[in-house]
Amino acid sequence: MGVKMYKKGLTTIFVIVLIILILLTGTGVYTQGDGDVNLIYELIPNSPYSYINDSGKLEINITPENPLYDGGVAPDSIHVIDSLFSVKNVNNSSGVYEFTVSVQEAGVLLYSPGDISHSSSNTASNIITFILSPGEEANIGMVIDTSEYSAGDLIEDIVSISVTQPT
Repeated sequence: MGVKMYKKGLTTIFVIVLIILILLTGTGVYTQGDGDVNLIYELIPNSPYSYINDSGKLEINITPENPLYDGGVAPDSIHVIDSLFSVKNVNNSSGVYEFTVSVQEAGVLLYSPGDISHSSSNTASNIITFILSPGEEANIGMVIDTSEYSAGDLIEDIVSISVTQPT
C-alpha cells in the first residue's frame, strides 16, 4: 500500500493506495487420481474494486489506477466493502463443499452472510468458512483498517481459499 499526494490549490489531499491481489485463478480445480480435472469453484467480481485481470486472476484494486474505479481509501480510517466478490460452487457432480477464505494481513478482515459467526462487517475475521451446494454462491465482504499501514506499503498475495468436502 502506498500513499499518493495530490495538490489542489492550497489544500493537500492524501489518498492511501491499496492493492490486494488474490493469486487464484478465476476458477478452482482439483485433479482426481485418474487424471480427470474437475472444476469446483468460480470467483466472481461484484464491485468496481474487483475484476478478473489479464492473467485470469481476481484482482482487488483500490487505487486511482483501477480501470473500473478512480478512487482510493483515506488514511487512518476503516473502510467496509460489502460484496467485494463471490465464491460460487460450480461442481455439479460432487455435491457440497466447505470453503475457507483467509487473509494473512493485519488490518484486513473478511465476512460473508454464509458464515454464521462472521456474517457482517461487525463480526469480520481473518478466516471465514461456509458450505455451498452445487450452484450456490457466497458473497465476500472486506474490512480495511488503513491505520495499520504506512506510506509506501503495498499489500499483495494475502487472500487464500481452501476447499474440502464435508464428511
